Amino acid sequence: SQSPAQLVNALLNDGSGNQWGLVAGETVSFDSIGGVPANDNSLVFAAAMNYISTSGKALTGDGQTYGLTGSNEIKANCSMRNIRFEQQDPLASTSIRTLTSSYVDNIKIDKVFVYMGSEVAAGLLADGFAGVYIVGGKGHEIIDLEVTGNGNGHGLTIIGATDFQLVRPYIHDIAYSKVVTDDTLEGIRLQSCTDFQVYMPEVKNLHGDFGMGDTTRYTRGIAITGCERYSLGMIDISDVDQGLDQSGNIGNGNLNFTISGGNVSNCFTWGTKFASSSSNGTVSNIIASNCGYGGFVCSGGTLIGDVTTSDIDFIGCKAVDTGSNGEWAVNNPSGFLILSGSGDAFRPHGIKYTSCKAIDKQLVKTMVTGFKNQVAPQSEKLNECFNCESVGHITAAFEGIHFNSLYAYNGADQAIPSSTSTSLNFSVASLDPTSMLNGTLITPKKAGTYRIEAKVSFEANATGIRSIELRKTGSPISRSNPEISAPAAGKTYLTTSAIVEMVIGDYIEVQAR
Repeated sequence: SQSPAQLVNALLNDGSGNQWGLVAGETVSFDSIGGVPANDNSLVFAAAMNYISTSGKALTGDGQTYGLTGSNEIKANCSMRNIRFEQQDPLASTSIRTLTSSYVDNIKIDKVFVYMGSEVAAGLLADGFAGVYIVGGKGHEIIDLEVTGNGNGHGLTIIGATDFQLVRPYIHDIAYSKVVTDDTLEGIRLQSCTDFQVYMPEVKNLHGDFGMGDTTRYTRGIAITGCERYSLGMIDISDVDQGLDQSGNIGNGNLNFTISGGNVSNCFTWGTKFASSSSNGTVSNIIASNCGYGGFVCSGGTLIGDVTTSDIDFIGCKAVDTGSNGEWAVNNPSGFLILSGSGDAFRPHGIKYTSCKAIDKQLVKTMVTGFKNQVAPQSEKLNECFNCESVGHITAAFEGIHFNSLYAYNGADQAIPSSTSTSLNFSVASLDPTSMLNGTLITPKKAGTYRIEAKVSFEANATGIRSIELRKTGSPISRSNPEISAPAAGKTYLTTSAIVEMVIGDYIEVQAR
C-alpha cells in the first residue's frame, strides 16, 4: 500500500540488506528506487540523496528525464550522472532552485541536464531563482552540466565555494519577461569563490521582452564578482548583453585571475568588462566580435580611494567589428576602452595591452577608435600599448594611451648668458601622453630605461665655444656634452643622446653654454 516514494524512504533508511540488489555496484539507478520519468520525483530525489551521500554510490538516470518540484537539496558527497531533471512548477516561488546545495562538500555532477520550465515570468534574479544554485562547500566537480528553460534569474550560480572545477557547462536559450533596469538574467554567476577553474564554458542566447520587443539587454553571459585565485579557459559566449562581466566594489573585487582563449560575440553592449574592482589578472587570446559599445572595457570605481580595476595584462586579444549593431553609435564604440571611475580620474591604472589588435572589416565602418583611454596618467601606473595595431577605425588608432614618450621644443629663442650653463626651457610638447614635461624638467612617470636625444641650435657668433649637456637629477650624464667652436657665420647645431636608467623622482635637463 506504500507509494514508490514511501517505499524508497523505507528501504533507504531501515537498513534491510536484502533489498539492495536493485542498487548493487557503483551506481544507483533513479528509476530502480522509485523515480518515474516525467512525474514529480522530489521525494524520491530527497531519499536518494540521503542514501548516496553515505554509500559512496552515484545516482544515475540513464539519460531519462524526471520531474522535480520546487528546490531540491543536494547532500554532501553526492554524485549524479547521466540524468535529466525538469522543473514542474516554476511559478510556485520567485526563488526556486531546481537543484541546490547549502554548505556541503564534494558534490559531483556529470552529464546532468536541468530544464527550469517554460514560464518566462518565473522567478527573480534578486531572489536567486536558478536551474542550479550552489552555496559554499569545497571539492565540487561539475562536468557537462546543461541548463536551459526560462525565467528571471540564473542558469548556474555558485556562491562562496572553494577548490572546485567547472568543466564544459552549457547554459543556453533562456528567456525572461520582467520589467527591469539592469541584470535580470545571468547564464553563470560566480560570487565570492576562491581557488577554482572553469574550462570551456558555453553560454548562448539569453534574451527577453520587457515591453519593447525581444532583446538581449540586461543579460550577462558569465558574471564574476568577489572571487580570488581562479582561471577560465576556452570561453564561448554569444548573443547576450554583456559577455564576460567581472565587476566588484570595496571588499568584493576580483583578484589574481587568468582568462585564456575563446570567443565572445554578438554582445549588445560589452564583450568583456572589468568594472570597478578587478586587479592582478591576465587576459590572453580572447576574440570579442560584434560587440555594441566595446570589445574589451575596463572601468573604475565610484569612490575616491576605492579598490579599483588595475594591473591587468591583455595579451594577443582581438576586438572585431565593434559597434556593428548600431545601438551605441553616439558613444563612439572602441575596440579596447578604459573608462575613468566617477570618483577618481586616475583609475583604472596599470592596464597593459600587448600584441592586441582592433579590427573593423565591415564595408560601413562602426569602430570609431581602436584603443581609447580616458584616464589621466599616474606615476608607475600607466595604461599602455605594446606592439598593438588598429585597422579600419573611423577616427583614431590610439587615443589617450599612455605611450611613455615625449617630443618637445621651445617655441621661442632663449638667451644663454656667457660662460653660464643654463637649463633650456621646453614650451611646446607635440607628444606627451604621460605629462612628463614641466618647463625645463622632464620627469618620467615610470621607472625604466630611457633613450634621450636633444638637438640645440645657436645663432651665429664668432666668439667662444658652444656646448650642450644632458643632466639626470642634477648630475651630468657621462659623454653627453659635445662642444664646438662658434663659426663666424651661420648657425651652430649640436646633438647629443644617452641611454639612462631612471626611477620615480628622477628628472632630465638639457643645458646649453
